[in-house]
Amino acid sequence: MNREEAWQRLARDVKHLGECCRDVELPGIGVNNDNTLSDSPPCTVIAFGWPTVDGLKSIGASVTFLLKFERKKRPRKLWKAFEVLDKRRRSLRLVRRINDLATRAIEELKQRVGESDLEKAARCPDSIDTQNLFRDCLLQKGKFSDLLKAHNSSLKVRMAAHALLDWLCRIGHPAVQGVSIFEDAPAFPASFYAAIDRDVKAIRQRHMNRERQKRHRQRKDSLLKERYRRTH
Repeated sequence: MNREEAWQRLARDVKHLGECCRDVELPGIGVNNDNTLSDSPPCTVIAFGWPTVDGLKSIGASVTFLLKFERKKRPRKLWKAFEVLDKRRRSLRLVRRINDLATRAIEELKQRVGESDLEKAARCPDSIDTQNLFRDCLLQKGKFSDLLKAHNSSLKVRMAAHALLDWLCRIGHPAVQGVSIFEDAPAFPASFYAAIDRDVKAIRQRHMNRERQKRHRQRKDSLLKERYRRTH
């Protein structure tokens, strides 16, 4: 793959992102009451489309490949590479499209995803709210079934959004640093990758300090040897 082919692939993948994290209409199947196929026109199903893992990996691979032609040293956060390529080819609107994608995804998560009542009960099993919830499940028919459906619905959205959130965290996109999936719990991927970034930076700094001390000792030994040679 040459440089121009990489730009074309990146443009195709980024254009597809404009169709993601939106409500899309999907053709449904007409079904009768007895679960047989109906002859009537099928209904339309509204679904929320998330980007695929392969599509996101393809974008990252294209950006990494094209960055080699722009600078020799790769930045610590890949998002810096997106910004560099965005300035190189502004017609692609690379940064803007990914920012819009992240905004739509976060808004969807805020509206549809939260800590379910069952998760709250598991987190605080001895609380008064949890005891009241168990009592309601015993007294109200179908209460537990409704709680389980709500939990599964929230979990399904989280699983669908996981690939995008993980990718945004990996490239260091600023929009996900403060994302909260639950009311009180910060998003694990963002804090996880932020911790890794800090550790890598600390390791790199220690390595630079060791190299600086090594060069200082070598220079000092060289001066001592030169002084000894002159005196003897």
